[in-house]
Amino acid sequence: MVLVWLAVVPAWAALQPISRVREIAQVAPSTRVVIRGTVTRCRPGHSLYVQDQTGSILVRIDKSSPVAVGDIVEVSGLADVDNDAPAVIHARYEKFGVAEAPVPIGVDARDLAQGKHDADLVAVEGTFGGVRTGHTEDGLMILADGVDFIAWVPKETAGSATALRPGSRVRVRGIVSINVTNGRPSGFELLMRTGDDAMVIRRAAWWTTRGAWTTAVVVAAVLPLLFSYVFLLQRQVRRQTAIIHQKLLAESELKEQYRQAQKMEAIGRLAGGIAHDFNNIMTVVLGHSEMLVLELKDHPELRTSAEEIRNAAERAAGLTRQLLAFSRRQKLDPAPVDLNAVARDMVSLLSRVLGGEIEVRAEAGAEAVTIETDRAQLEQALLNLAVNARDAMPEGGRLVLSVSRQARDGQTAAVMAVTDTGTGIALDVRGHIFDPFFTTKEVGRGSGLGLAMVYGFVQQSGGAIQVYSTVGGGTTFELAFPLTPPAARSRSDAC
Repeated sequence: MVLVWLAVVPAWAALQPISRVREIAQVAPSTRVVIRGTVTRCRPGHSLYVQDQTGSILVRIDKSSPVAVGDIVEVSGLADVDNDAPAVIHARYEKFGVAEAPVPIGVDARDLAQGKHDADLVAVEGTFGGVRTGHTEDGLMILADGVDFIAWVPKETAGSATALRPGSRVRVRGIVSINVTNGRPSGFELLMRTGDDAMVIRRAAWWTTRGAWTTAVVVAAVLPLLFSYVFLLQRQVRRQTAIIHQKLLAESELKEQYRQAQKMEAIGRLAGGIAHDFNNIMTVVLGHSEMLVLELKDHPELRTSAEEIRNAAERAAGLTRQLLAFSRRQKLDPAPVDLNAVARDMVSLLSRVLGGEIEVRAEAGAEAVTIETDRAQLEQALLNLAVNARDAMPEGGRLVLSVSRQARDGQTAAVMAVTDTGTGIALDVRGHIFDPFFTTKEVGRGSGLGLAMVYGFVQQSGGAIQVYSTVGGGTTFELAFPLTPPAARSRSDAC
């Protein structure tokens, strides 16, 4: 096809130097010309750049055939102006051989800005500033000799050129494309062949003034967030530590309560067994002492001794009853009992027992608080607690019986609280106050079974007892019982 086309070229269309063809394009556009030179850049199906010993020129091709940089081609076409630059348009070419790879001309970017070296293959050194993305090409923004320009590289052959670090010193090779405005040069671009046309001479330092400012700005923005995060983290750690501490403390208290319950259970079994056998023995002693008192009615001097034996036996029987109460083996006569009524009724009795220096007050609940228990034993337990409170208030004070409903272990319980303003109970003593025969009183002033009886009675009634005390700040005993179901209360009221 090329040979057929050449056949119609006029005889005067002989080979011409590229410098002459550039002049023809300016003065006689559309003149048919023939040139021969080496390919310096090619875009298949689009354009070629060809150079000979006299210069270089852009060739717009209508049809392409395989060709590469360094090939020698003969081009036929029309000399004309393309975007204000000399070019050969509507061209066809034929390959004639292969030459050595063309060597770029080292130039000053300021010369290129003046419109020199159009279409020439040149090399320029400058500083890489970044990447501008195009549709089919990527542009490397370069600053050289105070002149900004862009070196374009096809996307398909860009390689790692677009991954350069800004600030790096680079040497860029490419074809010069002068931009012309109103007949005057207004800038230029370099048209690279591949990403290999951008070579790094010196990599950018990782720490620059701009980088320092950027880092300072980032640090200034991040520091408040970091401090806020640290503050929140510390607060969260403190909160979690407090939660863990409370859980450990609660677990320790549960273990201590379990240990105490096991100890009290063991002591109760021992005390109950002894009390049961001892009560059987004392029943015999009491029976015979009663008979002996009756038989000695005519012998007063001997009857007095028999009465002392009987009185001692009765005291011993009382101790066995207390031990049986502690071991939860005493006989109870449970019935519905309103704790509000018990608290109000106990005020007058306790006022007489405790004396005028101690004020006794009842704080009843807003509604009826009914439990199923033995009222006589409940009043005895309250009396034991009141006597202990009196011993803790030698100079007088206040004793309060308060009744309420409280949530305990997911259920509502009836609570009778006995609170005094006495000297309080030391922590090392508090763990033993329910032990049988444990007492802090002087010898002969207490049996040590009062609180043990209270503990046994509450346990036997299906309840629980808790102690809250501060040395010098008084003591509160809370007796918690299961509430009587409404149906049971209604039956009691009906009776």
